[in-house]
Amino acid sequence: MARCAADRDDVAHPDAAVTPDPFTDREYHKTAPVPATGRPSIYEFRQPKRDWLKYMFEHYIVLPRAGRVLDAGCGPGAYIPAARDVAPGAVLIALDIAAGRLAHIDRAKAVRVAADVTALPLLDCSIDVVLAMHMLYHVPHVPDAVAEFHRVLRGGGVLYAFTNSERSQSQLTELYERHGGGSGSAMGDPHFSNESGRALLETSFSDVTLTELRDSELVVTDPECVVDEFQRLRYALEPHLVEGTAWDDFVDATRSDVTAMVERDGTFRISECHGLFVCRRP
Repeated sequence: MARCAADRDDVAHPDAAVTPDPFTDREYHKTAPVPATGRPSIYEFRQPKRDWLKYMFEHYIVLPRAGRVLDAGCGPGAYIPAARDVAPGAVLIALDIAAGRLAHIDRAKAVRVAADVTALPLLDCSIDVVLAMHMLYHVPHVPDAVAEFHRVLRGGGVLYAFTNSERSQSQLTELYERHGGGSGSAMGDPHFSNESGRALLETSFSDVTLTELRDSELVVTDPECVVDEFQRLRYALEPHLVEGTAWDDFVDATRSDVTAMVERDGTFRISECHGLFVCRRP
């Protein structure tokens, strides 16, 4: 662990690839703000009601009570408190390319590391579990990150990679396309999904299994929360609007559409289908 540079913002790989696709643009993700509107996110409307992070650790993800756990691409640290609860003696490493996101994580709960997942500042065979939760689709070349996860895992270690089906949240994609979105794939890059993930993970891991989770949906009652989600994804969505469609016009049309649906039906329902890949290192 001597190579782990904690709480620094200067350890990102200098050769990290930059692509023209905003969804995987590493320079954007180094400085992306964590939006705050005062309203709940659409994910707080998830049904059935349960503590979903706790549920994941109780039913699908096994952490060592002691040992080393890497939360790769952790963002503002949504999984850290639940991970700390189930692994009180573990060393938790919260790693993200954006030092600004790490500022939201309590230093007492995790070691904070600013770095790119394609160049981890960690020793070979030094980690017991890697969590890659809803993040690999932001990596320009996924096999590079997968190879790094394999390198730092010890023998018997496990990578958990959480993602979505390409069919998930189709209602948001339909809204986007209906009001000027030129490419529904902008809603979520399919280059790491339930459908495409196995082949990418098998570039380094020989033991890969997928569990699909289909038992939830987002039952949103406030149209502004749907608008907030589009605003959060503006960096990825605006470049793909059809020519002549202004972002503000798209937002206004979406707001009116969702408001009409909520007034008619009482809710705007968004289907979900997640996938948890489990990769074991021999």
